[in-house]
Amino acid sequence: MRKFLPLLLPLIFISGCNGPELKSLDVAKRTVITGTIRNRQASTDPPKEITVVIPDFNNTTYKEKINEDGSFKLYIDQYITRDIQISPTIGTIMTHPGDSIYIDADYNAGNVVFEGDAKKVNTDLQFYLTSTYSGTEDPQSKLFKLDADNYKTLCDNMRIDLLQKRGSFISLTNPSKEVIMWIDDYIKLKYYSARFDYPLSRNSKDVLNDLISYTQYLEDIETMFNSSVVNSGCYTFMNRYMGFLYPKSYLLWYKSVKATIRTDTLFVKSAEKKLSEGLSNSKNETFKQFFWSEWLYAMLQQNDIKQFNNSRNILSNIKEAFLRKSIEEYYTYIDGRIKNPRIASEALMKRMDQTEAKAILDKIIQENSGKVIYIDFWATWCIPCRRNMPYTEKLIRKYKKQDIAFVSVCILSPEDTWKLVLSDMKLTGIQYYCTNEQSKSIWNKLPIRGVPYYMLINKKGEVTETGNDLLPQKELTIEKIDRLLKKV
Repeated sequence: MRKFLPLLLPLIFISGCNGPELKSLDVAKRTVITGTIRNRQASTDPPKEITVVIPDFNNTTYKEKINEDGSFKLYIDQYITRDIQISPTIGTIMTHPGDSIYIDADYNAGNVVFEGDAKKVNTDLQFYLTSTYSGTEDPQSKLFKLDADNYKTLCDNMRIDLLQKRGSFISLTNPSKEVIMWIDDYIKLKYYSARFDYPLSRNSKDVLNDLISYTQYLEDIETMFNSSVVNSGCYTFMNRYMGFLYPKSYLLWYKSVKATIRTDTLFVKSAEKKLSEGLSNSKNETFKQFFWSEWLYAMLQQNDIKQFNNSRNILSNIKEAFLRKSIEEYYTYIDGRIKNPRIASEALMKRMDQTEAKAILDKIIQENSGKVIYIDFWATWCIPCRRNMPYTEKLIRKYKKQDIAFVSVCILSPEDTWKLVLSDMKLTGIQYYCTNEQSKSIWNKLPIRGVPYYMLINKKGEVTETGNDLLPQKELTIEKIDRLLKKV
């Protein structure tokens, strides 16, 4: 889950255990990816597009048509070596700025063959990710079934298993240093993600002590900033990591979220000062730049252009072009969306066209025509989702006689568990349950990076805002609802 937290913000980092320092470019080089998707007709619904997702602040996505003969061509401007995801069939590959890569993929059999630049790198990486070498028992499936000691043991065993498989994989394939660095970070990310989820999933007064006890791992984690390859797993990991980097700040947020999350200028400036003091002990400049990039991104994700401009001086200290450019481009997008929500809404709907996600959203808008609509996308296994629900119920009561509909859409969850949560928490409002296929469509097309995820729709049926930061307990969310209702 992603949130804007004045004293706790998600952070992204560059992976790498003992690799060389970050090597990024000031000017992007064009990477060309061509290839063929064979045997598409084996499917009753053959794919018509090739999609590349670059995991960054906003999950940058490129789409191109697959020609009748299955051929495709993609262009990506890159500043740094990183992994990206390509669908259908292909999965995760590693690209360097300026690479020319050819991919032959069999849609029916699932086989993928690489030619051109990074041939061995991607052949080895594909083999690792599609074989048993990268697989192991997931401790997070037993997150709520074990006590702290037994859960730690399970995590430790997972890491030992993955490290042993790593050794076997290296002996068999003799991969490049880049692939070894990527695998080392893959193992670390899986291990620490699982470990940190335990205290963060506990709604307990002891959460601060739990967090402090984990600080022994921070030095090891920060070594992942010395890599020349960006590992996409870091983006989802960092929301956990920040709680351990600043446990006192986490506790302050943990208490304050029960009331409201303030984002006024004085409070944010105070937070920036405290966070600067916390960062003063770090000698890793890359780490710091990632941190402040994510800080600014979180403001934009909240559509808080005013606060971003008040903190714009931070942007001048972000020297890495691939970070700075991403923030600047996202600022332009958010600013345009705020100034003209109709254009942004149409773009979102077009991206979802002819998908199950679009069908569900159309149904919600049609059934609540002429009303402001506040949508909460949630999952039964999401602790913060449940924690925020009482605040949504307060909004339902507050706006009982207003032209606004409160809709909850449950995704990626068992139906029987969904029904149980509705009953136990006595939830009102309009409730939707999504099948697994519907859930995947919503997750990929919005796109959602974590739940709870919220959406505001005006009376014209235009999506005015989406994100993890439209929390029902926030004063800013209420102000936005009031504006849409014309009750400023």
